[in-house]
Amino acid sequence: MRYEKNEPYECLVHFHEVHELILFHDVTGTYSHVNGIQEVNPRDLVFTAANEVHTFDVTSENKAWTVIQFVPTLLSDSGLRKIANKFDKSTVFSFDNETYDFLKTLCVELSKCYQNDSGCIQANYLLKLIISTIAEQGAVAPMKDDYVIKLKPAFSRLTPLLKLLQQPDPINLTMVEAAEICFLSPSHFSRLFKSVYKVSYSEFKNKQRVYCAARQMAHRNCSITDLSYEFNFANPSHFINQFKRQFGLTPKQYQKRYSV
Repeated sequence: MRYEKNEPYECLVHFHEVHELILFHDVTGTYSHVNGIQEVNPRDLVFTAANEVHTFDVTSENKAWTVIQFVPTLLSDSGLRKIANKFDKSTVFSFDNETYDFLKTLCVELSKCYQNDSGCIQANYLLKLIISTIAEQGAVAPMKDDYVIKLKPAFSRLTPLLKLLQQPDPINLTMVEAAEICFLSPSHFSRLFKSVYKVSYSEFKNKQRVYCAARQMAHRNCSITDLSYEFNFANPSHFINQFKRQFGLTPKQYQKRYSV
């Protein structure tokens, strides 16, 4: 992924069902997750554990990174069990220049394996080598103390809802229902949710539906009309408009570009 200076970029607070590694080549900002906030700089790597809510707040300067996602069960492999505890929670790793260059080379080779369909065995070997290198050579970046004081309690109050957000399907709760689950008044819930997620609850729900629909399109052939009703959009036109607003592509264009 690459963004030029001042090119529009937005990262909604989100989670995914797989572990994620992001090797940053060029970026400055912060990484926020349920355990705290950490600074992110060029040549850092972010690990996000499956089903952990997180987001990035980065500057408008040039940005570039490589993303790798893998299923959590990979860490149960006999060759990785001894270092699996390094990936118990989300965090930022820093490296010396030599290790970073090595990781970058491994990422390029891993990408070639998938692009050229050169076989799962080589790709699996490279991925395990990347994970081992991170665990053995990475230094964990410190947390910002003010985050733990100010925002950690807010995450705790929203825990009942966060558990629902970790399900693969989008939530279909009104704000009143979501507030009740968290044992909060609607007004208090609304303020607390926006302080954590940086968007209103209704905006988050709408964006989450679009992202869930996009994941479906990337993994199976499906009708745009069927998807629009499956994810509770008013009609296909409304779904198309919201999707294009989020991704800059129509669902058909996105499906053509990213479906497997």
